[in-house]
Amino acid sequence: MINATEILEKQQYASSQEYYHELRWLEEMMGFDPDNKAHKEKYVNLVMTYGSRTPKSYALKEQLDAMRERDIMQNMNLDNPIAEATGVPTGGEETSMLHRRRVQIGTNDDGTPIYKQIQAHSEEEANSRIVQAYIDSGRIREFTTAEESKVEAKSETNFKTYAESWMITYKKGKLKPRTWQTYNQYLTAQLFPAFGSVNIEDITTKDVQAYLNANKEQAGKSLKNYLNLLKQIFDSAVEDKIIVENPAASSRIFNPSDKKTPRKALSVDQLEEIIDAMHGMKNCEEKLLLALFIHTGARRGEVLGLRWEDIDFERNLIHIRRNNTQITGEGAHIGTTKTENGARDIPFGEHFKELLMPYHSSGYVFGGKKPFQSWDYDKLMRRLKKRVNLHGATAHVLRHTYLTMLAGEGVDLKTLQTIAGHANIQTTMDIYVSPRTDKITAAGETMDRLLEGMHNKR
Repeated sequence: MINATEILEKQQYASSQEYYHELRWLEEMMGFDPDNKAHKEKYVNLVMTYGSRTPKSYALKEQLDAMRERDIMQNMNLDNPIAEATGVPTGGEETSMLHRRRVQIGTNDDGTPIYKQIQAHSEEEANSRIVQAYIDSGRIREFTTAEESKVEAKSETNFKTYAESWMITYKKGKLKPRTWQTYNQYLTAQLFPAFGSVNIEDITTKDVQAYLNANKEQAGKSLKNYLNLLKQIFDSAVEDKIIVENPAASSRIFNPSDKKTPRKALSVDQLEEIIDAMHGMKNCEEKLLLALFIHTGARRGEVLGLRWEDIDFERNLIHIRRNNTQITGEGAHIGTTKTENGARDIPFGEHFKELLMPYHSSGYVFGGKKPFQSWDYDKLMRRLKKRVNLHGATAHVLRHTYLTMLAGEGVDLKTLQTIAGHANIQTTMDIYVSPRTDKITAAGETMDRLLEGMHNKR
């Protein structure tokens, strides 16, 4: 009778780490000592009984299955066929089933097959005897030679070759141009120097962690981005059955860097100084650029992608619908916003409306018929910095200042997330909303007054 518990235990062992490591250990031993029959017998027997878990065992399993299927077909054509597995009572006991196999152990000079009858009381015993028959006849070399040649072919796939193929096959055309360029920069500058020439199936979790540790001086976000890209590549290799497990997905992996790129908002006094200087500007492009950054909190690419028809002067709304990204070797690329939530409407007041109206035109707000290139923007910013003390502020700092001031004035986080165009509200809370010094001071003074009142009651 079939024992359900034994079947379950067999399935659990076949999918366990213990079985995987046992296969890998035997593969290493066979590499060190190719003539060791005991290792080969145990390895083949395990694969026949529990299945494949490593690239080497996948190749062997294919050979064994093909050989078994051919033997079965030949058996069916014999005058006195014996099925691959038959349950025949022996010794008068109904529960004792005899497993029979007829396996080909060689060929005669005229090419006709030579068979050997195998009998056993369990499937495991039958598999073990089949393996032993293959070893005794020398036919085991057919399996090991074939699977080793397949593994050698797979082992020629180094990380660089696989990653480049993965990028072309699965990412080209799917990623936005800027993201495509960023991925290539990560690979070329970071991952290829570390893993490029290494066999992809030889890269371990220890190797990945060692790479992160060696680069702990970089920002934590940068290491997180590199690790995420590694995970994607290794996930694909798992699906392609080149590797069994993703070495970058282990729970042991940690980010050793606690460095964060500081984002500090301008103070109220600094912003007032910049606004005063802006009102005295004569150059329309300089004034428009600064006004849009200060009054909208939009991203640089969103501002440079604006067209005049995106500005609704009747409803006092700016419709953010596109993004201007700069692609190396290609120049300006007008595409969708950074995230789905990036397509949004940003409100503005009458004062800002008065700033915009005199310059109202058509086409792109910056560039007219054609969008700004990166050099156009850089040149404009250089001129702007000569006329105004920006206190080191960039487009991103001005965006950060806008959102921080809104948060400081009590705008709820959900509204703030919508105006910022963030996909995740946690991003709004963790990155862009910084405490204002004046608010912290005021909070301290408030607490001091409360405590003072308590002291006076004594």
